[in-house]
Amino acid sequence: MIDFLTSGPSVIAIFILASLGIIIGIDNIRFIDLATVKLNEKKKNNAVNLSILIAFLMRIGLVLLAYWVLSLTASFWSINMFWFRADISGQSLLLIIGGLYLLYKGTSEIHEEIEDPGFDVRKISEEKSNSFGKSVWQTTIINSAFAFDIVIVAIGLTNGLDRFPLRVIVLILIALTLSLLVLLFFKDALSRIFKKHPSIHILGLGLIILVGFSMLVEGGYLSHAHLFGSDVGFLPKNYIYIAIGIVLIFMFLNVKLRKENVKGELID
Repeated sequence: MIDFLTSGPSVIAIFILASLGIIIGIDNIRFIDLATVKLNEKKKNNAVNLSILIAFLMRIGLVLLAYWVLSLTASFWSINMFWFRADISGQSLLLIIGGLYLLYKGTSEIHEEIEDPGFDVRKISEEKSNSFGKSVWQTTIINSAFAFDIVIVAIGLTNGLDRFPLRVIVLILIALTLSLLVLLFFKDALSRIFKKHPSIHILGLGLIILVGFSMLVEGGYLSHAHLFGSDVGFLPKNYIYIAIGIVLIFMFLNVKLRKENVKGELID
């Protein structure tokens, strides 16, 4: 187990998944704060802590459920059309549906960010309550949406990483725990950074689209899909890791460079 978790591909996967978890989760924390803003400080802290615990349990449950579905490799549905042929299993179906969902999620979120920024914030602000129970219920609904997003991304990044599913599940939980701890302890600083650099969120959504595409291809490959006269080929995860890693590194360097430039301008 230790050898697997400390191997190069596993460390890269943890770093990438934790980074995407932070990018996706920063909105989660922001929306929770909005939903509990009418509560007094003690109730607000209790509601936020309870909602974070619920969010983590949701992620564990969804990861276990997803990996059970991924173990269903036997074909149960054969599609045979003149332009598309495939043998669908539970594994390939989850990857295909998950990939399509991430493609939709990423493109719709980018469209919303550009065309109607702040829509989700306004919607949650209108529904906020001064009742502890209602606030916890609202934050649970918010958590369920974000938990689903990050678990689908996790499946897309780690499926097939190791032949023992338990090892991969532990890897995912480590990455999700790291991202959650970072969000908890540095949420204010991260919120300021994301507010000052909205391009980070857009780039994160672009990476989600990339993961969605890779899931779609992998689902097609595992179902032996034949599309318009061509077999769907194998897409190595290393290519996805390299692409996402390069984008994340340049994203962090860009934020640091902009920060240094601002400091230089203030000194001048």
